[in-house]
Amino acid sequence: MKLDRLSMVKKNHAKLISKLNQPISKSNGIYKRFINPVITAEHTPIHWRYDLNNETNPFEGLDEKEQANYYWTMASKGLSEASAAIFYNDQQPDKIYYQGFAFLKLGNIEEANTRFKSLINFGKKHITDNVSIDYFAVSLPDMLIWDADLNKNNEIHCRYLMGLGFLGMQRIKNAATEFMSVLNLNSSHSGVQVHNKLLKVISSIN
Repeated sequence: MKLDRLSMVKKNHAKLISKLNQPISKSNGIYKRFINPVITAEHTPIHWRYDLNNETNPFEGLDEKEQANYYWTMASKGLSEASAAIFYNDQQPDKIYYQGFAFLKLGNIEEANTRFKSLINFGKKHITDNVSIDYFAVSLPDMLIWDADLNKNNEIHCRYLMGLGFLGMQRIKNAATEFMSVLNLNSSHSGVQVHNKLLKVISSIN
């Protein structure tokens, strides 16, 4: 039987926002505290959190498997080997990770693991490289403008690649170690910030 996910979400949301909340008796006379949180992300309107347009909603969420598989197949295409990704038109490492994820959704575990291992192997092989830049390249990276430490950036890149690879293979502790190493070198690394959240979700499931 097909589960009506939207009806369930609406039912749970209505139950949450209609739930009676009682203030805690103790107060400092300025603010009142309540037994349950007054507002959370779950309280926000459903249409703020989910795309309810049938034309743009992800097909898998709508149980349209044929359409979903078509787009998973499209997502699995691209270069399968990791690279330094120095210039703006180089394929980013995240793309290879999501290729692997797409292959997992298609049931092709061998191809998925090939992508994940590619990230890990590249990182291990090149983490100690002494990096130099081709000054005659078509597009110069921002690291030249800001005189960044190329070898440090290379280590960050390689550890990020290994973290993604370990994450794809469900080696959570290894992924967490590499992501933490990246943050120790660059606390604002956006890729790690995003994938750390994914890591926590996977950890909670496992």
